[in-house]
Parts: sequence; C-alpha cells; structure tokens
Amino acid sequence: MNKTMSDTSVTYKFSGHLNSNLFVRAGVKSTVTDLWSSHIVPIVNRHFSESILHDIKGAQSWDECLKKLLKMGAVYLDQKRMNSDFQVNADNVVRIHLLPRRFDSRLFDSQRDIIFQSDDFIVVNKPALLPVHPTLDNSIENLLSLLQEKIPGPVFSLHRLDLETTGLILFAKSESAMTYFHKLFENRNITKIYKAVVSAGDISSGRYRHWMEKNPRSPKKISSVEQDGYVPIELNVLGSVDFGSRNNAIIVDIELLTGKTHQIRSQLAHMGFPLIGDSLYNGVPFEEKKFNHFLLHAYELQFVDPKGTHRKFQLKPNWL
Repeated sequence: MNKTMSDTSVTYKFSGHLNSNLFVRAGVKSTVTDLWSSHIVPIVNRHFSESILHDIKGAQSWDECLKKLLKMGAVYLDQKRMNSDFQVNADNVVRIHLLPRRFDSRLFDSQRDIIFQSDDFIVVNKPALLPVHPTLDNSIENLLSLLQEKIPGPVFSLHRLDLETTGLILFAKSESAMTYFHKLFENRNITKIYKAVVSAGDISSGRYRHWMEKNPRSPKKISSVEQDGYVPIELNVLGSVDFGSRNNAIIVDIELLTGKTHQIRSQLAHMGFPLIGDSLYNGVPFEEKKFNHFLLHAYELQFVDPKGTHRKFQLKPNWL
C-alpha cells in the first residue's frame, strides 16, 4: 500500500474500474466515520478529477456519501460487508467501492412480476438488467433483496439467471423448501426451457454435449472434446422458428440439462449460433435500437413441489 500523511500510519491503494476501489489500513484504532472524515476524504479529493468526484459524491455532503455507500453494501471491513458505522483496528483493511454499479429497482413490480406463490416457493418473472443476487458493491438493488422487502418471512435464492436474461426464476420460502429444491436441481428433476434469439442458420434439434473450462472468469471456454480442467455441459435443442419477419435471426427453444454460468450463451456460440446482441460471445448487434441487451428468456419451469403437486409454469417473453 502507498504511504500517506507523514504524521500518521495510514496506508492505502486504489484498484478496479477507474481506480475507484479504495483499500485503507488505518494503523490506529478508529471508527470508519472518523477515518472517512480525517483521511479518506482528503485522499479521494487528491486522487480524482472534479468530474469523477462529482460521480462519487454528487450534490450530497461527504458524510451523506459514506452513509449511502454503507447502505448500499459498498464498504467492507477486511472481507465482511458492513452496513453501518463500525470500529476499525490498526491492522484492519477497509475496502470502499466509491463508484458502485447501480441498477434500477423500479424494473421489478411485485404485483406484476410475482407469477405464483405458495407456502413453500415463489415463481417470479425476472426483468432484464436487474441482477438476481447482491453484487460485490451493491447489496440492495437486486431481485432477492427486493423480494425480501416485499414478502413476509424468509426468501432464499435457488438458482441464477444472467443480468440480461428474463423470465421464470424460483425462490424458496423456508430452509426445508430450499433443501428440497436444491436436491431437485442437483438430481436434474426440474425441467428448464429457454427461448434464445440467435443468428439465423440451420441448427439441428437434438442433445448437445460439450465441456466448459472450470474457471470463474468470463467469457467461458468451451471444448468439443473432454479434457483436463473442463466439466461436461449439456443442452437439448427442441426446435427453432424465424424471429418474426427478420431474416437474420431465429428463436431457438432449449432445454437446459446442466446449469453452468453462461452455459447457453457460450455453448450456442461454440456451436456457431451466438445470441444476437451478446458481444461477450461475439454476437452481432441488433439492428433495432429497442433491444439494448441479448434476448434469452426462461420460458418454462416444471417440477414436483414439496407437497407432491406437479407444477408447470410457462411465460412468453415480452418480445414475442
């Protein structure tokens, strides 16, 4: 870390996007509020341009800025997220995400988007561009947190959809239901069918098996043959139709048989059918400006619930 303020033992460094993630070791016992006022604000003022400072603070005071960052979950003590003022010891590292990525919580309307609810589970229509879970620098603007605000009692996440992906997603309302559904997912006893808009071509129906590199980073690497460090992934192409009158796009119906991060996106791209608008996997952009993200929709969920009732949910995407 870089040394600051010759009369103190405070050290710091910046990293991340626009160098906006600040790591500070106080060297003395303090509270984060005192550390913020005495050292962090001067460090930030020296480090950033006026335009970046405006992005960080806006029209609010520096004290209000810290309160906002704490509320958003953008402040950590060592590896623990903190949401209110806290004590800092000399050897602690405080990490502050000064420019947390924001998401529009208004995209979720509980009356419109909660499709079904029982004592055990909730089925939700996830909007595009709203994450399912808290992100590293934003713990409040996500579908899980919004549901936990709206639904009396606990709500537990069961699976993921990418930020841009829309459609049906399942949440549990008790720990026992969460355990039950986790076993269904693990044993592949939940049917998951998606609709994806990809570049036009002759894609054959049938089951496809590939291998994905075990690596948390994206884009995901896919292989047509088994190799060390790769895990098997499978999907079933059920069929395809033209995407309206467009001659450069088709809608592919896919049954997802394994559920890996970015699986449909990366596997279809490996097969020569990247999602249109998915630049991460070399998809061409949409000609229409109304689509500001790729079109991948979780269309169907089918399972037996904890009470033994067979459930089948289907929901057309709003672009059909």
